[in-house]
Amino acid sequence: MDRYAVFGNPINHSKSPFIHTLFARQTQQQLSYEKIEAPVDEFVSTIRRFFSEGGKGANITVPFKEQAFQLVDQLSPRAKLAGAVNTLKLTDDGVLLGDNTDGAGLIQDLKYHLEELSGKKILLLGAGGACRGVLGPLLEQQPAEIVIANRTESKAEELARIQADEEREAKEAAERRASAAEAHASRTTVQLEEEKKRNLFLTSIASLDTATILNLHHQVTMYAVDINQQIENFLVRVSSQESIQRNDILSAIERISLLNKKIMGVSKFATKANFRLESEHIKADLGDYIEQYINGVAKDFLFGPLRVSVETDGKGFEYRFKPIDVSVVIDNLIANAKKARANQIKFNITHPERGLIHIGVTDNGQGFNGIIDSVDRVFEKGFSTTDGSGLGLYHVRMVLGEMNGTITAEKGPGGKGATFQIRISR
Repeated sequence: MDRYAVFGNPINHSKSPFIHTLFARQTQQQLSYEKIEAPVDEFVSTIRRFFSEGGKGANITVPFKEQAFQLVDQLSPRAKLAGAVNTLKLTDDGVLLGDNTDGAGLIQDLKYHLEELSGKKILLLGAGGACRGVLGPLLEQQPAEIVIANRTESKAEELARIQADEEREAKEAAERRASAAEAHASRTTVQLEEEKKRNLFLTSIASLDTATILNLHHQVTMYAVDINQQIENFLVRVSSQESIQRNDILSAIERISLLNKKIMGVSKFATKANFRLESEHIKADLGDYIEQYINGVAKDFLFGPLRVSVETDGKGFEYRFKPIDVSVVIDNLIANAKKARANQIKFNITHPERGLIHIGVTDNGQGFNGIIDSVDRVFEKGFSTTDGSGLGLYHVRMVLGEMNGTITAEKGPGGKGATFQIRISR
């Protein structure tokens, strides 16, 4: 049977044994609870003897709460704040824990009878350990006034000063924590925003097998075809000419090298991002993604004088899509502008209405004048107004159709260049 007791001097008035015994019966616990009157100058030795003889825990009443505070090995936060202990517990490994339940118990009882303590005037009689235990919790209820009455005025004044000091220290500590947390949050927010702008389309850091990488990016195929064409052209020249100038050889090798670096760069990018573009979707702001893809990825793989710019009216189109679909659309529109000998291409992203995004794409290339009878033919499979394969814009329309989008082509302003209008809806 577990042994418990309440310590005080005097102690005969205590109802704790009756209360705890009744509670034990109601909860079907086997325990004994007694009251022990410790000599005023022998509290420490008395309590130590109790625990050495098998005591599990104890309650402390007047005048020993402050002595108990000094005795324990470990204090609860509210006991530290109160500077007094009314509850002791001995752990299995011999650590004596001290807590103060005076404040919590008093507040609960007062609220039961009064409902609300805010704005009330409160009178505390005495300035001992019990007062210290309840003063902090009472102040937390925001009363209008607390008056401490004590036989020794100086003790009451000291208690008020101690409480004020503790509150000031607690407030200063809270302000320091809040300031540090705010600074950390600010730094974290900036870092997260920067990271998000850099890595919106990066889903994780991991490597992929070769088979997956080869299917990641449509641009790889475009570069590979260009390399093959360069090699075939060079072989034709070698077979048909007795000698080739050194500069011509270097120029051909340089072109092939640049194209190969493009393929390597795309593969590294896809590997770093774990870009399972053929199968995985992401959910993000589509306009924000396109802007970041152009500025963070597409521009890195441009060679030549083409200047790419993006204008947007902000976020506003949360959408679930495959990143590869976006790359196919953007890369082919940029490639089309380059083949049309454009030196600039502009993407204008707007949100004309809820659930709709509009992307206007304008370049200053050779345009469509005098080349074709119908501008819409540029989306036909195999049709080309340049030396391309005739698949780029065909793929763009096909992919946009899968994204619940459309694309149309127009002659550029003043008949110069080309303009494409893309609309995607949820």
